[in-house]
Amino acid sequence: MLPLVLAAALVVPVKASAATTIIASAAPNATLSLTVTSATGPRRLELAAGPSGRVRYAIPRDATGLDLSEPGASAHVSVEPALAKPAPFAFVTPPTAFAQGDLATIDVRGFDPLHGGARVDGIAATILAASDRSVVAQIAGAPGLGPHALTLSSGRIAFTARVFVIHAGVTVGGPAQVGVPRPVTFTVDGLGDTPAKVELALTGDATFANGEPTIDLPVDDGKADTTMKAKTGYGIDLKWHLDIAPRYRLGLAYDVPEATPTPNVSVNPTPTPLPCTLALADGAFEAMQGIYQDDPAFQEKPDQLRREDGSIISYYGELDMVKGRPAKLVGVDRYVKDGVLTPVNERNHIFLAGTTNCSEPVAVKMRFTLYEQGAGPRILYTSPVVAYIGLRGYGKPRRVPWRAVVLAYTGVPEAAPFTFAVGANHYAIKAELIDDHDRGTGMLMWVNGYTAVTTGPLLRILPVVLTTPASPDTYETVAEKLLKQSDRIRAESYENIPDIYPLKPNGLPMPIVGEPIDLRGSVIDSKWFDSLRFDVFIKERYKENLAAALADRLSATTVMDGVGRTVAVMSDADFDTFAGDRVNGYTISTKLVSIRWSRPWGTVAHEIGHTLPEFLWSVDQMQAQCGKDYHNQSGDVAYGMQLTRKNVTIPPERRVGYPEDPMQSAGDKAWISQCTYANLLGALQNGVDPPILLTRFYLARPVKGAVVASFQPAYETQGVASAKHNGTFSLVARDAGGNVLDQERFEPQWYDDNGKEYHELAMQIRLRYDARIARLDLLHGASTLASMTMSSTAPSVAVDAASIVRRTVRVRWHGAVEAGRTARYTVFTSMDGRWYDERIFERPVTSAYLTIVAKRVPKFVRVVVTDGSRNAQATVPIR
Repeated sequence: MLPLVLAAALVVPVKASAATTIIASAAPNATLSLTVTSATGPRRLELAAGPSGRVRYAIPRDATGLDLSEPGASAHVSVEPALAKPAPFAFVTPPTAFAQGDLATIDVRGFDPLHGGARVDGIAATILAASDRSVVAQIAGAPGLGPHALTLSSGRIAFTARVFVIHAGVTVGGPAQVGVPRPVTFTVDGLGDTPAKVELALTGDATFANGEPTIDLPVDDGKADTTMKAKTGYGIDLKWHLDIAPRYRLGLAYDVPEATPTPNVSVNPTPTPLPCTLALADGAFEAMQGIYQDDPAFQEKPDQLRREDGSIISYYGELDMVKGRPAKLVGVDRYVKDGVLTPVNERNHIFLAGTTNCSEPVAVKMRFTLYEQGAGPRILYTSPVVAYIGLRGYGKPRRVPWRAVVLAYTGVPEAAPFTFAVGANHYAIKAELIDDHDRGTGMLMWVNGYTAVTTGPLLRILPVVLTTPASPDTYETVAEKLLKQSDRIRAESYENIPDIYPLKPNGLPMPIVGEPIDLRGSVIDSKWFDSLRFDVFIKERYKENLAAALADRLSATTVMDGVGRTVAVMSDADFDTFAGDRVNGYTISTKLVSIRWSRPWGTVAHEIGHTLPEFLWSVDQMQAQCGKDYHNQSGDVAYGMQLTRKNVTIPPERRVGYPEDPMQSAGDKAWISQCTYANLLGALQNGVDPPILLTRFYLARPVKGAVVASFQPAYETQGVASAKHNGTFSLVARDAGGNVLDQERFEPQWYDDNGKEYHELAMQIRLRYDARIARLDLLHGASTLASMTMSSTAPSVAVDAASIVRRTVRVRWHGAVEAGRTARYTVFTSMDGRWYDERIFERPVTSAYLTIVAKRVPKFVRVVVTDGSRNAQATVPIR
């Protein structure tokens, strides 16, 4: 056998015989340590290098391995039993092409490493490692693309092959969608017109245009085209093999000057092997519950997806996740980092990407784990194989890119969505690559944020009759129709609003619809209004007075009854009288909205949206919070992925600007924009209602610039205190000594959400209850508009009788108030003892006959008495 050249930290097998010799190199005059391993055990030798550093050693026939080392360098040679007869030198597989920049590995037999050499276009190439069966060479000078002459010599024999230096790759275009054909293009540079073909192979449930997972294609002018189609959403791996028509010459024997060994020839020491390393460069994903964190419609929104990289890739979603609401993981369209908006354009994919120099590809999957404060980790989803990545083996000199992708067109997990179990705490979700044994690879990224507990406003659907029917229908007929429509509106709202509002399924509490409120002749111009001389038309004045009186009554009973919002439903005829024939819904105050009986649930969602967090969330607030006014405007603002319909989980449906946001329209179909959703998310995170003092008053501007006011009865109840504002008006609460206990500033909303001006308003301000309050002063600047003195003794009330006779509830009660004050009573009835419907409002009577129109038989009655400043109540079952 011929000798072996030892180099470059590569393990090269050799066949041992009596003539087999290794040649090693070291620093001049260095001493090499040699360990010879055989069946009898290891033997250690010291080999001295001369001034040139050259060392020769004849391998014993019984050797199975050799290890050479010197400080900072080492090499290993595995030794196999010798063949009976050395094979003659030849190519095993004639080489045809090499990728530009890669090492040239050539399979041979009978190669003489001691006397062998390699040349490319006549220029010597560096042999990094060689044995009698393999040659690894580094082509010097990085030859350009195209054909080259590779000559390999061994002793006095040489072969020359025509090889190509090429650059090749595959690209896949089109959308990443299941069942959609995607163009696949293979390109290669450096072949010229040399005939070639490429074999493409798919790993995963997918086929090429021929219906098979493999296909052979001719390469024409450096290009080959086909299509592929995925049958499922699992990961797919695509590989290629290029076959070039061989053009090489064999048997060209010529003299090669034989190297004359000398005792001391300088050879560089063997370097330390390269480590196998995997590096992470990029990745992106986010959590969403229908609305994207990185919504594309709003550039100036307060809630963004922010990238906050430290030592790892991490995202922070500023939009809170709602406890109990279905959620999915999706790809990222854009994120903000250091104040800069960075496009990603990967909504359909969750990905991790990086580089590797490892020689052994390994199948990897992606695993998603949820961590919630106060709870243990929970695996949300583990994908099928998403890529084959160099993860093990030895390290190569050249790093190559890798990319692992999970399809997320309909979100992850692919099946049912997940929910956040722990509310009002921090969450973090980890996406990590795991190997074929489900072990972590260290390649991971995070998304984190906060979870919130939201509570829908207790929504009371209240049928209201304002006027005597002009048609031949009786009051009872109109009431029956009104109840039927109110029941429909309640059912639609309960089923549909939680789908788009930031609520969990069935998260909108709504009591059953009670008896219609008969306000015929009750809500008309009062003497206070009649005493004013408004500079507006009589018809418009009537509507404004009616709206103010209705707002005062129903807003007050909404708070008294512990309800979040009241939706007053009126017949179309009554609504025309109330708000005009070109209006479908009307937001009157924070507590009260009204709609036509013919409208769908979208009108309720629209009007309630105007009241959260307070009246009036509309054009100015949209501009301030999100930089865009879309109230009653068309345009694409509603993006996301709908996960529930009528409170039930559905296969995800993508929303791309349609249906419209409920603030854009008020129909029976709606999605929601991120701006509206974010506003509601903050408004619906309510705590326990504390004791409050509900104050009510009218404001009017009969002459431009002048303002008059009148207090209405106040009530001690529970609720949320009014938000703090600035303004030229103020309500001041004083104690008996005149000291200020509380002061709320405000500015009246003289214009509604459509820009219409109103000249009289019914106002409410909710103060934190304080038993020391003795007087309330309503001020405009420094001028006092009205005052109200609190009674020193609380009123009392008791129900004497409550019974049902045929279709009538008969109630009698008695009460007492402080001398000099008038007792006024409000009566409620209830079918379940929880939710109450008002029947009489602030009347100086002590008995009532309440008609049961729709066979909705009440079981309880509540009577509330007020003396104008303080109140009391009594509740009894109906016998």
